[in-house]
Amino acid sequence: MIRASLIALALVVVGGGVASAQPAGAIGHPLPSKDTAAGTVTVRVIAGAIGKPVIGVDVTLVVNGTPRVARTDTAGRANFPDLPANATVQAKIVDEDKKEVASDTFPIGADVGTRVMLTTRPMDAMGAQPQQGQPMVDPREASGQPRLEQTYDKGSLSVLAVYGDFKDPAVGVPIALVGYASDDAITVVTKPTNDQGRAEFRNLDVSGNITYFAMTQLPRATGLDRGYARPLELDDRGGVHVILSGDKRASTNPPVDDFTHVQHQDIPTEAGKVRIVISGKPDLPATIKLYDAATKQVVAEGKAERLPADPSRVQFNSQFAARTDLEKGFLGVIVHGGPTGKDEPLKDLVVSAVAVDGSPTKLDGTTDADGQAIIRIPVEPAGKYKLQVTINGATHTTEPFEVSSSGGALEVQAAWDTRGAIQAMIDVAHLPGRVLYAESTNGGQRYRSAPFETIPTAGTQLLMFFYPRSVMTFHLGATVEDQLLGVQGAFTLSNYAWAPYSAGPDGTVIPLPRGFKGVIVGEADQSSVTGDPNAGFRLLRPIPPGGKQFHGGFSMPIHDGRIEWAMDLPFGAYDSSFKVLKTPDMRMVAPLRVETSNAPGFGAVYSIDPIRILPQQSMVLTLSGMPQAPAWRLWVPRILGLVVIAMILAGVGFALLRRPTTTPEQESQGSARAARRELLLAELVELERDNHAKGRLDDKAKRRRETLITELEALWGD
Repeated sequence: MIRASLIALALVVVGGGVASAQPAGAIGHPLPSKDTAAGTVTVRVIAGAIGKPVIGVDVTLVVNGTPRVARTDTAGRANFPDLPANATVQAKIVDEDKKEVASDTFPIGADVGTRVMLTTRPMDAMGAQPQQGQPMVDPREASGQPRLEQTYDKGSLSVLAVYGDFKDPAVGVPIALVGYASDDAITVVTKPTNDQGRAEFRNLDVSGNITYFAMTQLPRATGLDRGYARPLELDDRGGVHVILSGDKRASTNPPVDDFTHVQHQDIPTEAGKVRIVISGKPDLPATIKLYDAATKQVVAEGKAERLPADPSRVQFNSQFAARTDLEKGFLGVIVHGGPTGKDEPLKDLVVSAVAVDGSPTKLDGTTDADGQAIIRIPVEPAGKYKLQVTINGATHTTEPFEVSSSGGALEVQAAWDTRGAIQAMIDVAHLPGRVLYAESTNGGQRYRSAPFETIPTAGTQLLMFFYPRSVMTFHLGATVEDQLLGVQGAFTLSNYAWAPYSAGPDGTVIPLPRGFKGVIVGEADQSSVTGDPNAGFRLLRPIPPGGKQFHGGFSMPIHDGRIEWAMDLPFGAYDSSFKVLKTPDMRMVAPLRVETSNAPGFGAVYSIDPIRILPQQSMVLTLSGMPQAPAWRLWVPRILGLVVIAMILAGVGFALLRRPTTTPEQESQGSARAARRELLLAELVELERDNHAKGRLDDKAKRRRETLITELEALWGD
């Protein structure tokens, strides 16, 4: 239904492709990182094992539907800085079999960067004894990463707790499993590990209506390690295995905190306190209560209010580019940014190039009125450097760079908020094994944090999202084919809660514009999404925390050269886009701003970007001046059956009533033409029946239909 040009257009304007299934464990899951600059996503590519980086391959990051490409460095990392706040992104690579591998679709954090890992080969088994000659997986690297085990019983979860080594199991430690259900119910089950360090949980939900959180605390010489698994939902493919690993018992390192898998702890918080940071627009002051998850009793509460602005909390991004047109050792630096809403040169800042190898070499420069500085770096001995920049009293450091073989340009962008964070600080005593969660009712809606256990050596930081529960984002591309507008792209339904979102036993419906036809779902998404010819897309399972993305398409019939587009949006539309490949006389009229741009290789494109519409409203627009078939092509296919019948009856009538007025030769030719017309009409009727039954004709059938109609025109003319 949608020809190759539409598919190509969708790749340009949507950046969509259907992702293949993901490897297990950490692969494809985003991880907030305080070591990565805010607004930056770092994608690490490996070949089936942590110690096997893939160097020099292209990584695509789809940002709000638009692809960006970067190449991996010697550590297998590709960096994407300066991303827009609250952007929705997805990382993609091509594996060794030339198949696409994609990460989860996730929103980037406003305060810290994000790391994500992808692999070009299946991951080595976690927790299993290695085959001869293969290295054992590091338990710390695997800690907290759920892995599907198809040999396990459905609805089962096996948790293995160890002290940094599979040969040192944590025996007799309690493992808490917390369930957040789509109906807001909370369950807590605690089991001790056996002599192998395992705790087994069975008969768990496989419908997707419960998100599970596994956690434990592992005491050792210098403190208490907090083990925490990424949230998971089970399905009917099998069970799940997860490792919770602390550091080795004799280690003198600071306590391990795997709660950072879901909540970064970038603001030091005093022991005995819980810091709740709110993202969104709550009514202030907002009451925050801490509940005991097992007893459902309130154990403490506090008020969230906006703090004074802290200009030292700078969102720092940098981008280095080697420049062969500049002499070796030449480093050009430009620093720009400012408080919220400003982007201007930052002058009089001291910038220092510091050798990475630890040598005392330090080369300083000062930005001028244009925010620029030049630093000359010795090319002998060759080595890598980092740039240090002090802004508002806080020093920030770039990623390593090298200018021994060419010059280089380094761009630094710094931004800071003019308003402080919304925060509540609550005192709460540490009780070993007690599971807590924060909750607030604000503006008639309930908000909850992830469940957690406190630790005695530090406080805990929680991030709560005060956003609508579910918001939809879509990026669609469309083009005209015959009397249809073919549309396809990516749809994302976000879920800003830690519990799954369920619209009911019949699933969640994403309505399509009224009058649509021929809905299709991307092959990789067909197990969880189906096309409903009367409604639109139907998501069969609840929406997990974070959200669900899928790819699909549909068609809109063109009537009298027009399409009246009316698409109901029960979840609204946030930072969405709609692009249409323009035909010569096409006109688009919409309440939103419509722009015209040029897509190389395709031509003019109508674009509405961004689309922001509140929930329970509709997206409406009109497309006019579109190609329309000649009138005879509209009515001929509809009455072909009647024509065939009429011709048969007429033939019988003429045979019975009409006296011959032609010569035998003319009569013979006329009979041949009539027989030919009947044969062609019968074939055309069959084609039209296929068209109505299947909703489409392939290219060969379309060409045959054109040939039949052309020949019939000639025969009728005779």
